[in-house]
Order: sequence, then structure tokens, then C-alpha cells
Amino acid sequence: MLANGDQVELSGDALRFAAAGLSPKATAAQRIDRGAIVWLQKLGKGWRLAQMPDVQSALVSLDPKNGAVRAWVGGFDYNHEKFDHVNQAFRQPGSSFKPFIYSAAVDEGLAPTTVINDAPITLNPGPGQPLWTPHNYDNERLGAIPASLALAHSDNVCAVKVLLAVGIPYARQFASRFGLPLDQIPPYPTMVLGTGSFTPLQMASAYAVFANSGSQVQPYLIKRVVDAHGAVVFEHQPELAGKNAPRIISAANAFLTTQMMQAVIQHGTGAAALSLGRVDLAGKTGTSQDFHDAWFDGFNPDIVTVTWIGYNTQRNLYRGEQGAKAALPIWMDYMRVALQGKPDIPWPVPPGIIAANVNSATGFATSSPNAVTGYFLQSFPPLAIDAQLPLSASSTPIAAGTVSTGGGGPLVGPGGSPVGTSAVSVAGQGPGNANRRAAIAAPVAPQPTLQPGVILPGLPSNH
Repeated sequence: MLANGDQVELSGDALRFAAAGLSPKATAAQRIDRGAIVWLQKLGKGWRLAQMPDVQSALVSLDPKNGAVRAWVGGFDYNHEKFDHVNQAFRQPGSSFKPFIYSAAVDEGLAPTTVINDAPITLNPGPGQPLWTPHNYDNERLGAIPASLALAHSDNVCAVKVLLAVGIPYARQFASRFGLPLDQIPPYPTMVLGTGSFTPLQMASAYAVFANSGSQVQPYLIKRVVDAHGAVVFEHQPELAGKNAPRIISAANAFLTTQMMQAVIQHGTGAAALSLGRVDLAGKTGTSQDFHDAWFDGFNPDIVTVTWIGYNTQRNLYRGEQGAKAALPIWMDYMRVALQGKPDIPWPVPPGIIAANVNSATGFATSSPNAVTGYFLQSFPPLAIDAQLPLSASSTPIAAGTVSTGGGGPLVGPGGSPVGTSAVSVAGQGPGNANRRAAIAAPVAPQPTLQPGVILPGLPSNH
């Protein structure tokens, strides 16, 4: 009998969950006796035996073109908990926050092929503060790698170096443009690892900026209200991306940052999503400190979806329950249905993007037959260098050691050269724009003439 007095009958698969408790051999702790209060879950036209989970989850899905909410799941049962995790649960996003910092760096010259060395560094936050040495998951070291690979594998050391290159004050302000509350973004180097707190709805709205090529749209639930006679008494007029919605970043920035997030799915922590059989997906996994929260934030040009899983208390998920294992499968199950029958949508190459062949180990432009095609802001073309000059990842030295947060840019330039040590100011108001650019795009030693590549109005979808 249900709480409302209705009677239902369960049999077969509907009882599978509790089969052990119905057995005559069940222990006292397992046994389900007549009169026991059990939890039932609606399944089509029938019911099945279920249980109230300890762990909670949330999913929210938006149309990035106008902010229309396509799906909103705030938890297991709102009637039981009276708490909506989509817009009430402020949780640490972990590495799903990194794309906002990479986007800030794109405006200062970072490209997907920019080489970053994840050699260990130790930061001195300031007087009286303990030294901090960022580590990768399981202390993995990838060496000197392109920025797209650093994001794809969620390299923490590289992310910290990107943050220090642009400056913490600037990075905080930049991330807040996406609608993330500034007071929730800590003014410390750990911010790039997602130590702030945001709701899934805020993260979905922020990721929509990448999905729609740079505009901020406002999520909304109600499109139209009509009265009993069919007359429209209210109709929402959303701001539209690319038209009257505020532009947050350039379309070129959104394109390059999205390219790096496509790498997350193509050969990174989100590779399980390849099973969806699509090439237009991009996103980022996130796991907060001590496995408290697991996230996946992903999108294509038509839909952006964020999934979160965790507890309502400071309880950890099991070790290893990362975004890729806990949140990504939920995202995939939803997107598999939401995108069913919809064709892949090529990401258009916007104005202001150039293409050039580069050495993947150095980031320099090259005419070598082993080159890869890289994409860059037109204002930051790749540096050119003699293709015969022997270059390798080992020729991109970044010394391990202590970096004072009062200065020092530990990011490698596009040619693999170490940058100067006066480009970053964490403790103060941050460097000027020119210095931020120098920290990312300018090598220490003079280089040959620039080769900007070819300005492209668009590229075929197979690029």
C-alpha cells in the first residue's frame, strides 16, 4: 500500500533489488517482513522496489543559443529532501574550472599547441604562508606537452603555470565574466584546481559561453503562459547568442578553448564519451579535493549539460570516484538520448583564427612533413624556426624549484623557450597586458621572422 492508500503489486524484476531480503535464509538485518516500510520507484506504468540513496546527484541541460532549460534534475526526490542541488548546492568544481583559466590565457597568446612543461614547482604564497607544491593525480609527470594535452589529461602542474602566467587577479576577474560569483573564486593559486564553489546551474550557464561562441545567455524555465482561452499572458523574450546577448569572450577564443576541451573527449579523461559516436562533443571532467565531488561539464553547439554527484555532508566518495567514473556516465546516458537522430555539427572556424603547421614537440612553425596543423589567434601566430634545427621535448627546459608568487612566469612559450621571471604578480594587482602576453607568447631569445600561416574564413569539418 502506498502512502496515499493506493495498492500496488510487485513481482519479477520489480523485486530483484530486494531478493535477498525476501529469502527464508535472509539474516535479521536483511529480512523484509510484512508491514515493513519500503521505498518504491515509479517505472513506466508500474513500480519497483528501490532504496533511498546516501549519495546525491544533479543534472541540468541548457540550450546555449538562448538559455532555455531542457532538463533539470535536482536530486533523487525533492519531496523527501526539499533541496535542489541544481541551483542550491554550491560545490567545488575541481578541474572542470580549468577551462576558464585556459580561456583567459588564450587572449594572451596561449594556443592548443603551446608547449607547457609540467616540471615540478613549489610556490611561496607570501610571508607566513606554507609552501605549496601542486601535484598531478597519482603524481604522474607528462613532461613538456601541448596545452591541449595538458587540459585533456587534467595536468594540475601545467594548469597552475598557466594561471601564474596570466596572473591571479586578472584570472579571477576573467572567470567572473562567465557569471561565476567573484567572491566564490579564491584569490590563491589553488583556484585553478577548482577550490571555489558554484552550483551546477552556474557551471552550465558558464559553459554555454563556450558552446555558443562567446555569448552569455540567461537560463530560463518558462517560455510562455496562456490563459484558459488560449490568450498569451506572458512570453519570455530571451537574449540570443550572437545577437543581443552580451559577448563575454571572442568567438576565436571560444573556438580555441573548445578545441582543447574536444581533446578531453578525443584522448583525455573524458574518452569514454567517444562511445556516443560523435565528433562535435567537448567538455571537462572535475573531481574536488579528497573525492568530495565528481563533475562532468560538456556540450556541443546545440546543448550544454552538467552532471554532479556527491554527498550533502563532508563525506568523500570512494577513492577513484572521479568525474570520469562517477559523473561522466550519467552525462553520457542523457546525451545519448538528447542527441539521438541529430547530426554532428562542425565547429565553425570564426574570423581571427589562423592555421599553421607546427612541430608538436615545440610549438614552432615548421615545414617538416611530420608537422601537425595548429590553430592560433591571428594576433599570436606561431614563431618560425629552421625546420632542420634539432628540437625535442627535452629541449624545453623549465627548472624545478621555488617560484615566488610575487613574480615569475613558469610557462613555456610557443617555441619551447623558458619565459622571463618578471611577468607574473600574484600578490599584487597582476601584470599589465603586455607582460601577461610576454609570459605566454614571447621567448627569451630573439627568433626568426614570424610566419602567420593562412587566415581562414572556415575549415572543412574533418579538421
